[in-house]
Formats: sequence, structure tokens, C-alpha cells
Amino acid sequence: MAVVWCGLHCTYLPVLETGKIRIVAIAAPKRVGGRFAEVPTWREQGYDAVMPSYRMFIAARGLNAQQRRYWDGVFATLAGSEAWQKELAANEWQGSYMDSAESLKYLAARYAEYRRILTELKLAK
Repeated sequence: MAVVWCGLHCTYLPVLETGKIRIVAIAAPKRVGGRFAEVPTWREQGYDAVMPSYRMFIAARGLNAQQRRYWDGVFATLAGSEAWQKELAANEWQGSYMDSAESLKYLAARYAEYRRILTELKLAK
């Protein structure tokens, strides 16, 4: 039986249901439900590892405030749509919509975090 690491937005559901793999941990901050309810987190197993998965749309450089507001509205509507909620439920994903300002702040924080880790490991200057 194969052992697979699974992030928060795992897409292994079809294979998991065949019994050919066993998921040993998820990299979410806390356990998730559904078919992953019995899968412990890495933290539960003594490893401080949380790695979110996300989907992102990236716009061309130089959008003005009006254009950002427009696209923030489009994607907020999409994130709240019934179709997207069904997709989340069907794949046992967790939704976490962020507008453009929140996304930039989030990415800047991840960059600083990963840079610090890579510097500690002497993999970055």
C-alpha cells in the first residue's frame, strides 16, 4: 500500500476510495471532516507542519483601484456562488476567499516565512 502526504486541499479522493493508498497525515492546522476525519494532522504527530493549498488568479501589473475593486467583486461573487460551494463540498475542500489586498498581505507573510526558513537552512542568502 502506498503512503501519501496530503495537503489541506487534497485531490486524492478517487484513489483513496480504491484502498490503494493510505493518507498518514494532513498539513492542515486542525483535522478536517468527511472522508478525512480519521486522518491526523502533522502537528498531532509531533511535527509543526502546516502547508495550506490555494488557488489564485493573478492580474497584470498596474491595475488601478477601480479595476481591483471590480475583480475583487467578481471573485467574491464566484467564491460565494452555489456552484463553487458544491465544488468545495464534492472535493471536501475548505473555502477561504481573500480579496486582492488580503491576498497580497498573505503572500508577503508566506514569502517572509519561507525566506527565513531557507536562510536558516543556508539555502538562501
